[in-house]
Amino acid sequence: MFIYDMPFLERKTLCNILDRNNSFEELAAVHMQFDSETVQRVGREFLRSMSPSDKLLDLWSHHNHTVLELFILLYRMKHYQAMTILKPLIDPKYHHLIKNEPTEKILNAPIHSCENNETKPQKPSCETVGAIPQIPYDDLRQSTNDWNPGAILGRGGFGTVFKGVWKCTQVAIKRIEKKDDNPEQIFQSYTELHCLNAYRHDNILPLYGYSIDGPQHCLVYQYMSGGSLEHRLHIREPSRVLSWPTRLAIAIGTARGLQFLHTIRDKPLIHGDIKSANILLDLNEIPRIGDFGLAREGPQTDYIKVSRIHGTRPYLPDEFMKYKKFSTKVDTYSFGVVLFELATAGAAYSTKRENKFLRDHVVYWDKDVLQLKDPRAEGGEDCFRGLLEIGKGCVRTGAKDRPEMVTVLLQLEAVKQ
Repeated sequence: MFIYDMPFLERKTLCNILDRNNSFEELAAVHMQFDSETVQRVGREFLRSMSPSDKLLDLWSHHNHTVLELFILLYRMKHYQAMTILKPLIDPKYHHLIKNEPTEKILNAPIHSCENNETKPQKPSCETVGAIPQIPYDDLRQSTNDWNPGAILGRGGFGTVFKGVWKCTQVAIKRIEKKDDNPEQIFQSYTELHCLNAYRHDNILPLYGYSIDGPQHCLVYQYMSGGSLEHRLHIREPSRVLSWPTRLAIAIGTARGLQFLHTIRDKPLIHGDIKSANILLDLNEIPRIGDFGLAREGPQTDYIKVSRIHGTRPYLPDEFMKYKKFSTKVDTYSFGVVLFELATAGAAYSTKRENKFLRDHVVYWDKDVLQLKDPRAEGGEDCFRGLLEIGKGCVRTGAKDRPEMVTVLLQLEAVKQ
């Protein structure tokens, strides 16, 4: 059972328990590995007479986490009262953990381990990295002032991203937390290294180098001073609200990068995790697609069946979630949700709406469509309508009914600004 499928009563009771004594803070910062800014933002829900724990579960659910995963995290916290609430929702073979019986294998098991039939990570070869330079770990350590916490840009399941200055150039350094019992993080990093070396484009995040000679492996990227599209769409500073021509340009640039990935070689490269958080903006608001850890080659036509579901739930179509059918149309669907975000500035998932998923909220909207328009950006009615209509084509239920990204790009270029 996914977190977002939890029954209302169990979820509400659990949140009430975690809200007491601020247990959600340890859960968020230590076990879910959210950055301090996110933890503080979650904590401010108290000021709005809302539940911080409920907000935390919303954020975590976007990454397809399950109730069992949450149960194990609570076990690591030794929060047996909270575990008891989840007991009816998980396999009985895990119930004995509530009694605090020693089960080191479960306690130390990674949340996402590689399956037996998944490729295990290998050290990158010269063929893999091509002309990308290998950077000494000590150089990166010095560039971040010995990994100063003040240089942290964000955290995730892979590790931590730092801002640094390397060779007199501002860079973003992804430091992967190396765990012997969890090779998937390293595997995804090597996948990203390979993809960013093999697929270079104006709308794909540039990779400057990598490091594998230190205690943690690192990837070094161009620093994107404009931040993520997700951040910019929800920013409160009026002067930084994206204009409609800029939103259209971001959509066009992202579509151009995606169609490049899908068409440049015999087999398309499917990104697999297109979302506003993975679209980064430079100083001139030019978008770059980042985070290729889940990318893989797909078939020229139709789809392939995969063994595991990766990605972020509000951006994924049913054929992938239910039947593990993976194709370029997964990226098309995800991009359609991003177009809805650009048009409305709404969150991809929100419990405050009747239809929690933004895709459903827009598709089933039966009132004046202009009520969906982001009111902070003036004018742009034609642009808004264009983003919405093209997005609706991208998120059609049937994969075969969705356009290829080349078609989406042409449609966007025809939109009036």
